[in-house]
Amino acid sequence: MAPQTTPLDQIDEQLRDILHALYSLMLQSHDYHTPATTSAAMTSTIRSLTTHLVTLARTSRRIAVAVPPEIIEYIENGRNPDVYNREFVEVAQRMNMMLKGKSEAFAMFRDVLAGDIGRVEGMGEAVAGILERVGGGAARMADGV
Repeated sequence: MAPQTTPLDQIDEQLRDILHALYSLMLQSHDYHTPATTSAAMTSTIRSLTTHLVTLARTSRRIAVAVPPEIIEYIENGRNPDVYNREFVEVAQRMNMMLKGKSEAFAMFRDVLAGDIGRVEGMGEAVAGILERVGGGAARMADGV
């Protein structure tokens, strides 16, 4: 039984065929001698290239590709998509650092609040139980911090 080919595999093969046809066309135009000998070969290659391009266009419709409009606009403005990618990663890292800082600040606030509430008579065991369930710093509360 023949192996299943995915649309991406088909597109890969079709792109290779297109590149081969373009390369052949480049060689034929570079080595153009007389219309009688080269014209028929070039016509055949151009027809083959056209067929490959039509097949690629039909196959590509079966693949769902979602490209964010910001990237398309970025490229249309003549900018490098690699720069966009680098900027996006930098913004994501900056946001992650901010969220980590906020998370750590809330954890410290939780522990301080638990320590203060835990000092109230009869609340220590309840606060310790809550901290244990939420993964808080029970050791900090025991220290009275």
